[in-house]
Amino acid sequence: MANTWTVTFAQGDAHIFSDSVNGTQIVPHITGTQSAKGNNQLTFSLTSDSTGATAIDPQVATVSPTTGQSTNSGDISVPLTITVLQPIVGKLFLKIADTVDDGTLELEPYLLNPVTITPTPNALRGPGNITMIARPFSTVDNKPIPPGITLTWTPTITPATTDYPSIFTAKSADIATKAGSTSYNWVSNSVTTAQLKKNGAGAIQMALKIGDPTLGMYAGSSVAATVQPPLDAPVWELASLFGTVVTQELHDACAQTGYPVIIPIVSNVTQMNDEILLYAYDQNDPGRTVKYPLQAHVVSAAEAGHEISMYFPVDTPPFNSNGNYNLAYAYKKGGIGGTNLGDSLSTLVTVMLDNPDPYGPIDKGLTMPDVSPNPYSLDNENAQDDVTFSVNFNGSTSPQVGDSIQPAFHVVGYTNANYNWVNDKTLPAYVITQDDIDKHVAVFTFPDKTSLPPRTTWTAADLAGIDGSNGGMYFKYQPVGGMKNWSSPVRPWTVDTVAPYSGQQLAPEIQKAREGLMDKLKALKK
Repeated sequence: MANTWTVTFAQGDAHIFSDSVNGTQIVPHITGTQSAKGNNQLTFSLTSDSTGATAIDPQVATVSPTTGQSTNSGDISVPLTITVLQPIVGKLFLKIADTVDDGTLELEPYLLNPVTITPTPNALRGPGNITMIARPFSTVDNKPIPPGITLTWTPTITPATTDYPSIFTAKSADIATKAGSTSYNWVSNSVTTAQLKKNGAGAIQMALKIGDPTLGMYAGSSVAATVQPPLDAPVWELASLFGTVVTQELHDACAQTGYPVIIPIVSNVTQMNDEILLYAYDQNDPGRTVKYPLQAHVVSAAEAGHEISMYFPVDTPPFNSNGNYNLAYAYKKGGIGGTNLGDSLSTLVTVMLDNPDPYGPIDKGLTMPDVSPNPYSLDNENAQDDVTFSVNFNGSTSPQVGDSIQPAFHVVGYTNANYNWVNDKTLPAYVITQDDIDKHVAVFTFPDKTSLPPRTTWTAADLAGIDGSNGGMYFKYQPVGGMKNWSSPVRPWTVDTVAPYSGQQLAPEIQKAREGLMDKLKALKK
């Protein structure tokens, strides 16, 4: 017997995609002799030649099942799965036979690298959309994937009882392969803040097939992209009295108490041991690339299920500098190891002080210093870590011979034990030399023992015993012959080299002042 049957495709085509785990299914159709129809004694195998004489090693490629039957029309009754395990040298044929007749069907195999489907973002915590990125679409032997192969995206959106299945439909999607492309995208339509608040938490998981929408290779599924309603913005509690502008009068009135902020009850209820980090960022930094920590808080048993009151010291950066700042918070459920609920919406606060900038006038042509470790903890102290402080002159202000650089930091205590305590430290100034300029050195790192004079830094001994304090690192810049001493923009920095403790009470005079402030606010609200 030799090719007494003609074998074609009832479903699928010759393109066989596999990643050594997942294969491609096809439904062959046989014609020729009468035995092609309704035959229940068929065998299926893979060969390297059209006559079906040379079998393919099952370590290289397999077909499943290996036995079956044809329908009365000549279609194979059950889809056959072809899985390629190793690169195939030469050709690949499917052989269908019984005890008398046989036929072969040429296949075009592609052994792919495993495809990963990644959601961006992996957690949507505000209005926007989700993009699924599938890559790499490439073969292990660098064989190009033909263009025009169908890509079938199948999202699973939960909970099914919400509006999310109708909201997160495809805005755009790559529905076929393209020549030379190894990455493909699916982009959802956008969800609004109102829709998030109405529907609550949800998730999107994506599955992808390459080839026939039903029989093609399963390329994998994504991790679930979670959908989380945005956390409500913090409440600037002084707004009822002073609006959202911080004047010198307000600064001075709150110098002892700190500025009061309310954290609303979050999704899933505010629970004991939840962690809240209150921070600010510049209005001109919508990406929140630089966050200034203001206060940290762990929810107590008495606070569970309630709004949380937080106070932060008035001289904590950036609230000691004039400008427009967005107030927000990050929220983690259950503390260490808990679910991170992300960042809240923000509240805009404007600072307009008569005596701002304890650092001196800021030259925005200078750049923030790079600081490590940041934050500096008790673990860093125990490891005897020094601070690495780097000044990079890549802004519009260029260093000149004779200019001086002097690193400094300003932090303010935020715990019950050290609330409002200010810590200011500086390092010896370094004078820029002609050698620095000749070498085109634009980065000055403290410490540096090779410089003359050597550039020193803050050591573990310098930072020992500082309870939780927020603030910033910066450097003073004195141009040669200049009459004014400038400061760089401030890099947010936190230091806490005191072992964790609990039960420390706030100073009575501060507690009394806060109670008085709250009484005034409550009276006004009535």
